[in-house]
Amino acid sequence: MSSRGRQQPTILASNTALDATRWTLDEITVGLQELRNAADNMSYADIANAITRARIARGTPPAAANLSRSTVYDCFKHGRSRLNARLVSEIVTILTDDPAVGDLYRRRCLAAQRSGEGLSTIEVAAETQVPAEDAHPKYKVVSADGRTEKLASTAVVSTAARANNRAATAGSPGPNGRMKPANPRFTAIMLLVGIAANIVPHAVLHTVFGDYFPLFADMLGTAIVALLLGPAWAVLTALLSASMLALASGSVMPLLFAPVALIGALIWGFGVWRFKMAVTLPRFITLNAAVGTACTLTALAVIAVVLGGDTQMSVAENMTSAVMAFGVSRLIAVFVTNWTMSLADKMLAGLIALFLAGTSLRKYANPNLMQVVVSHNDSASSQYDNHIAFWRPCLAAFLERKPLVDAR
Repeated sequence: MSSRGRQQPTILASNTALDATRWTLDEITVGLQELRNAADNMSYADIANAITRARIARGTPPAAANLSRSTVYDCFKHGRSRLNARLVSEIVTILTDDPAVGDLYRRRCLAAQRSGEGLSTIEVAAETQVPAEDAHPKYKVVSADGRTEKLASTAVVSTAARANNRAATAGSPGPNGRMKPANPRFTAIMLLVGIAANIVPHAVLHTVFGDYFPLFADMLGTAIVALLLGPAWAVLTALLSASMLALASGSVMPLLFAPVALIGALIWGFGVWRFKMAVTLPRFITLNAAVGTACTLTALAVIAVVLGGDTQMSVAENMTSAVMAFGVSRLIAVFVTNWTMSLADKMLAGLIALFLAGTSLRKYANPNLMQVVVSHNDSASSQYDNHIAFWRPCLAAFLERKPLVDAR
């Protein structure tokens, strides 16, 4: 559908119209909160890191450019007697990708502190009629009495455009729902990481514990790739992992159970990318349970049809015998045993993948992926921000082949 006839999203700077000319500081903080909500609830840590990178890109020394999460968080708190107008402008610029809106907040923040009074409620809205050739919609400032003031910016990024830009970076769906290609270097690196995460834990644990380890530990990499790159790349990761395991072990067993990994990759991938099952933790836990159940049903078919009921694991055989003691058939006992192990295995793999995708690799993840909060304590979060302030731009520069000062 053309953007010319589509209603663009509206970003409200405040909900309460008090005065036709001025804002209070509380209204400014309300505006900041609403802009943050409109920007997919961008975390305070991500805002701080983005501002740090922008300052470094402008030539500020890294030590002076560093900004903690708690400093950003304070700007969103009500009841402030003063606000750092420059920092408020930087926050708004990051949330809207529009320096003109950031400058508007800076000027009104300064005016509010000079007068001790508030500034009026404004509405920052995207124009409903956007020319097709215009890459991004334009923001307007609408005052409480209905008068409209156009900002000077001619090409700004709306909330929807921000999501699409993030989607293009990570290989996520664009406006038409189709998957956009991820950065090739990042894709190649994540494929290698995914294969290693599938093979290494499985090989180490089963070398140490043999067939008595109660988890499969062979789909962590598939889960990571599914969350970051989507179902197609997750399927490729699962296939390559099974093939390499078969070559390394000289056994066809990894290939026989490859359909199990493929089913898991598809459900994880489409669950996160199409059905938004990683927006909240309960939904993601449900998705992991669905992956575990589907993998069990697929594995049960392989065990019953191809292997004649042999589970190929000593711990599974012991558990199957224990279940059969209750008088159930072997097929049901194998299902209960495999389902128990698969649920625990996929739940653990999914949560580890969510933690990695929601923290260190958040920049590359699906925009609909829930934000993983490392700590709610401001001092602890500040220490965490200080630790990652240096290595996160380095990681982005390495993955995207950009100079460090240009890493976004």
